[in-house]
Amino acid sequence: MTGLNEARPVINTCIAIMHEIGNINPHSSFGFIGANMQDESDVNKLLNDY
Repeated sequence: MTGLNEARPVINTCIAIMHEIGNINPHSSFGFIGANMQDESDVNKLLNDY
């Protein structure tokens, strides 16, 4: 989505938001779901072949 092919900044932001909400409500719970973009598996396969 950012075009950087780097998930860490997005995940770190999600974790910071979860932490903040968890401090406000200790009974809160979270789930995190990720998925490949269309054709991402093919791109990663090509990159891993080199």
